[in-house]
Amino acid sequence: RDNVNRFKPVVKFIGPFELKGGETKTHTIQLPQYIGSVRAMVVAGGEGAYGSTEKTVAVKSDLMTLSTLPRIMGPDEEVWLPVNVFAMGNNVKNIRVAIRTKGLLKPTDGTTKDVSFDKPGDQIVFFKLASGKETGAEQVEIKATSNGISFTETIDIAVRNPNPPTVITQAKLIDPGESGTLDIRTDVVGPEDWATLELSRLPSVNFSRNMNYLLEYPHGCTEQITSQAFPLLYIEEFTVLKEDEKKQMTAKVNEVIRMLSSRQFADGGFMYWYGDSYSSEWATTYAGHFLVEAKNKGYEVPETVLSRWTQFQRRVAQNWLPTNPNRSYYALSMVDLQQAYRLYTLALNGTTELGAMNRMRELSNLSLQARWRLAAAYALAGRKDVANSLVFNLADEVEAYNFNNDTYGSSARDRAMILETYLLLDNVDKAMMLAPTVAQSLSSDYISTQTAAFGLVAMAQLASQVGSGNIDVDWTLNGKSRENVNTPKAIYQVDINPDKNLSVDLTNKGDGVLYARLSARTIPEVGTEQEPTQGRFGMTVNYVDLNGNPLNVESLSQGVEFTAVVTVRNSVEQAFTDLALTQVFPSGWEIFNERILETDSAASSGTFNYRDIRDDRVLTYFNLGAGQTKTFRVRLQAAYRGNYYLPPVSCLAMYAPQEEARNRGMRVRVVE
Repeated sequence: RDNVNRFKPVVKFIGPFELKGGETKTHTIQLPQYIGSVRAMVVAGGEGAYGSTEKTVAVKSDLMTLSTLPRIMGPDEEVWLPVNVFAMGNNVKNIRVAIRTKGLLKPTDGTTKDVSFDKPGDQIVFFKLASGKETGAEQVEIKATSNGISFTETIDIAVRNPNPPTVITQAKLIDPGESGTLDIRTDVVGPEDWATLELSRLPSVNFSRNMNYLLEYPHGCTEQITSQAFPLLYIEEFTVLKEDEKKQMTAKVNEVIRMLSSRQFADGGFMYWYGDSYSSEWATTYAGHFLVEAKNKGYEVPETVLSRWTQFQRRVAQNWLPTNPNRSYYALSMVDLQQAYRLYTLALNGTTELGAMNRMRELSNLSLQARWRLAAAYALAGRKDVANSLVFNLADEVEAYNFNNDTYGSSARDRAMILETYLLLDNVDKAMMLAPTVAQSLSSDYISTQTAAFGLVAMAQLASQVGSGNIDVDWTLNGKSRENVNTPKAIYQVDINPDKNLSVDLTNKGDGVLYARLSARTIPEVGTEQEPTQGRFGMTVNYVDLNGNPLNVESLSQGVEFTAVVTVRNSVEQAFTDLALTQVFPSGWEIFNERILETDSAASSGTFNYRDIRDDRVLTYFNLGAGQTKTFRVRLQAAYRGNYYLPPVSCLAMYAPQEEARNRGMRVRVVE
């Protein structure tokens, strides 16, 4: 939303003041732009007695305007701006209304309108505004003048591209003494776009794209917000930060610490979705893992949060009983990995549960992942001899398994955890052998938040331990020489000014092989998004009127209320957990927030797990059993006259992103 503060509260606190007996004082209060009424309240106290009074006061002027626009706009859209002009004084007869913008929205039928009154009253005049390709924060100023009286109001509005951002990359392996060229082209360059050159003595981790993916990830369960901040604790292993970048990263980590603290139950566990009434086993361990590491990195983590979490983890660890699940059940629960990871985080926190660790070590049927994570716990507890015996001759290649699992994991995530264990056991050579596989998963087009976070953290830890050597590179950008890069860091990132056409020529002057990657963040132009697709589940999108009759939304009359109906069908013998349905609506349509109206019983009936309603979109999270069908409804109103874009609807498996159903976007109108 480009930090646009659309709705400014009218709240003023002044005082306290001292008033002597029999004394009278007058106070003048300057209000921001406002029409309507306010309540003035006075509270007084003295010598143990208290009292209060209040009065409603009209805020008005002889000449006023009241205008309205949608909360956001998109590129290449058109909107009618209604300006309601109020002539409240007898001396206000002929009024000129003028508008002015910063340039993102351009008036297309003039910037002034004249209106006349023969008696006090109000009239509406319209201005037409059109957006172009450029996005950002816009401000529309409306000024009315008459007989030396003037009234001005402003509307803040964001012009945003509804498409999700993407990062385009090109990578190359350059031998010592050799040269190479990297080229990238984008359609447009927006105000938030960036470009970077990543140079590494390790296999490329696609750092820029993965960090962009995490930081701009639109969904917000406890696992996902933890994954957003976790790699930031190690970011200086990847790049040299400027002071303002350090402040941004610190602010993000502190924000996630605050958000996690608000999601903790009194018993110390953490909820998965905000508002849940029960804790999530893996999310509790993962959130605590991050908080412990953040504290170790010098961040301020509330001691009560960590102490409650520690008590919760120790209680669960001590009472844990092994089960003998079959493979299909194990694929979902991963019960022994849950316990091994819990014990690892307790050891990391300095509150090792050695008894529980020893009991678990005696089990004969531990999974591969659990043995590696338990070994990491022993290494942290100072028992590397036991850790090495646990993984002696143990494979480090994890077979692919069901993405519907209670740890939100994948074989790629688990390999990153194994790489970390190698480092804890001082086996850098083995870690280097596993690194290309971990790096390859970080370059996948379909990666989950959990895999991205663990992969980046593990590779950052490897980067801090690799042997001596320098990255030594001469390079040019679009034909112009840039400063030579010569650094002992294993991974180094150079910021580049984004452009539609980027071409980098590199010469590797170092002694070792160089991994080079050029990355650029961009948002596809409206109408150029990916083609429609159907995953292993099917999705249909329809619109109906209030009587349930089909409705064509290409052209709607202003004020019409209707419902978007999305039906998702699972016709395979495969359950899907953690699906995300994303519906972004046109600027001129308004969403009825039915959580406020308390008419939406879907959550209570179990249709979905969580629903996030924002200015221009609704995000719905749910599970879908084998052969199951679910229908989701969003009530809407065609509110603002104009021409808009209806983006595609997407339904995505968050921990198997290759499974997605998506329809096609289209242009829509709201007419008078």
